[in-house]
Amino acid sequence: MRFWDTSIAVSLLVSMACAQAHAQAIPRDVYLIDMAAVECFEVIGKAPEHREIMRRRGGEDLGPAKTFIVRIRDTIAEDIRATYSDVEDSPHPGFEHFRSSAIRFDFGGDDPGSMTQILPRDRFIMFSMSEGVIAELARERPRCGARHRFDRKPFEALYWRVRDTLRQMLDQGAR
Repeated sequence: MRFWDTSIAVSLLVSMACAQAHAQAIPRDVYLIDMAAVECFEVIGKAPEHREIMRRRGGEDLGPAKTFIVRIRDTIAEDIRATYSDVEDSPHPGFEHFRSSAIRFDFGGDDPGSMTQILPRDRFIMFSMSEGVIAELARERPRCGARHRFDRKPFEALYWRVRDTLRQMLDQGAR
């Protein structure tokens, strides 16, 4: 496994373990983003590996999952960067991530996909959650569409790397 694949896996495992960490009272700096901070959202693609990991970890199938991005207000993006100092360059070109802190999308319950260590890029943050959560999000906020043009390519590249890494982890893990 290459360094950036390992780094992705570590970031994703940390995001999935955050719910367990909170339950075990392990201190962790978490920045909460609520619905008021979200302007719009856009689906990047299906996340079957995320679904399988959640099923294996929790013993319950939350249904199909998708990876999506939310666009947040510029003041929130600035506040996230100003709040925590444990930021470093990510192995993914153009992204930064927290070493120990995280960002939580406070929507959709305790879905472990609501946590990420990847910082906003151009005011967009990426998460992977169940389709049910995304359907609820669609009732609350519009799709970004043509109103908010952005470069999808870096997010799609990150999406495929994460899927590939998770697939490798699932192939190596016990069923």
